[in-house]
Amino acid sequence: MSFGLTPDGFVPKSLEDVLNDVVTRQRADLGPDIDTSPFSVLGQLNGVFASKLVELWEAGQELYDALDPDMASGVQQDALYSLTNTLRHDAKKSTVTATVNLSAATTIAAGDAVASVQGNPVARFVNVEPMLNPTGAPANVSVLFESEEVGPVVANATTLNVIETFIAGWNSITNAEDAALGSFVETDAAYRLRRLSELAAAGGGTVNGIRADLSRLPDVVAVAVLENVTDVTTADGLPPHSIEAIVRGGDAQAIGESIATNKVGGIQTHGTEPPVTVVDQQGESYPIYFSRPDEVTVFVAIDVVTSAEYVGDEALALALQAATTNKLDPAYLDVGTDVYSGQMVRVALRVPGVLNASVGLSTTAISDPDAGEPSIAIASRQLAIVLPDNIAVAEFPS
Repeated sequence: MSFGLTPDGFVPKSLEDVLNDVVTRQRADLGPDIDTSPFSVLGQLNGVFASKLVELWEAGQELYDALDPDMASGVQQDALYSLTNTLRHDAKKSTVTATVNLSAATTIAAGDAVASVQGNPVARFVNVEPMLNPTGAPANVSVLFESEEVGPVVANATTLNVIETFIAGWNSITNAEDAALGSFVETDAAYRLRRLSELAAAGGGTVNGIRADLSRLPDVVAVAVLENVTDVTTADGLPPHSIEAIVRGGDAQAIGESIATNKVGGIQTHGTEPPVTVVDQQGESYPIYFSRPDEVTVFVAIDVVTSAEYVGDEALALALQAATTNKLDPAYLDVGTDVYSGQMVRVALRVPGVLNASVGLSTTAISDPDAGEPSIAIASRQLAIVLPDNIAVAEFPS
């Protein structure tokens, strides 16, 4: 067997391989009768030497993996992907604009005011700008708050109303809108997928390039592009030599113009939406067709074993929804993407206080995971939708 750099990649030696090499060399140089058994002095020394030598082989494997986009992780992945200007997304804190009531002539410095979500004292937010009421009477003031911790800290409308730091002149707080959820540091898996998407965007005219550009449009949350390069209509109705973009969200005109800019000349567009009129560089107008996905409502029944740190059923349901709609999350559901219970379990285990989880899926309402299915197949023109109201959570404290 070949070791080191081979036509199939890097093959490291194991501890057993290294130890056998050492013993073979010793017997060849010192005689076949020397005692190299594990309990002899020489055998003990061989074990020490071999364990240090195998560390070099492991370092060689790590160096080789650091140059492979599909294997690199951590700081090695950061360095490798920076060569194509794809940088890892940092963690972000959740933010919310709150309305605070201040007494007359009250000034509170940024970072001094802390409030928490009703019923969830660990969801704490701090003011990132001063709280000022220079008038001679009590007044409501809009102030930006951010979560103390990074990640998706939930603060639904009107729930950020508990004052944690009692400061003279600060009378109350509330929030009219839900907090904008933050995120954790982008995972290696999500980072890898995003790099592939960004690289594809440079390949204008390809299906992947068209899809990548469409996914970057404002408010576009899911995209698929079907292609038929044959001379006959496909079984699912796509005409010969045509493409069909299936897009959820986004402005129709912007979608049409993006498709027109990227598609190859002579390729027709197909879709069920009213055509978008696009004007080319010669001033000629022509229609661009595309489709909206058929939405499939997915019901989730999830049983969770929890600890004292559990943040609540509502936060869990929102985390599941957020993951399925976040393009950078491994659980993201794109057009035509099947749904698996394992995706939901992995998301649940990221929620503080969740120790274990079991999930069942269905296209009708269920409350027991055993009544659901482990997966739901989604057709090429469909999009699975997971909403918090369709997630039934049963909590079992440990």
